[in-house]
Amino acid sequence: MTLSKIKEILTKKVESKKAKKIINIAFFFAIMAIAGGAMNMLAVLSNGGRMPVFCEEIYFTGNDRHSHANENTRFKILCDWIMISGDERAIDSEIVRAMMSLVQFPIGGLGFSSPGDILIWIFYFPTLFLVLISISVIIYENIWQ
Repeated sequence: MTLSKIKEILTKKVESKKAKKIINIAFFFAIMAIAGGAMNMLAVLSNGGRMPVFCEEIYFTGNDRHSHANENTRFKILCDWIMISGDERAIDSEIVRAMMSLVQFPIGGLGFSSPGDILIWIFYFPTLFLVLISISVIIYENIWQ
């Protein structure tokens, strides 16, 4: 099968009920992941370009992307305040490690995350998976049926 044939199949109107259902779920998941990113962006932009972190001084390492939260912090509920501990021994797969580092999941220590981070972690990879599945269903139904 040529790339032009695959492109033709994918650009046709989706008529498969299975593919439509999967695409609708993937669309919802994508919206949720984008909402998580938007929540993070709102917190960062309203606080001088850095994500405020609500934690004790002992845990705050500080870097170019984060700042220690204080009484002047805006949108506090959207900032990093959820304590996450990622045990690096629990992750055997290098692929899973790479995927988790893509979404900046704290591996091998203590970290603080925002509600936006949680939404991204929950919905980002299932969205990619569902998109791939829906493409596979569309191609399968157009070639073998």
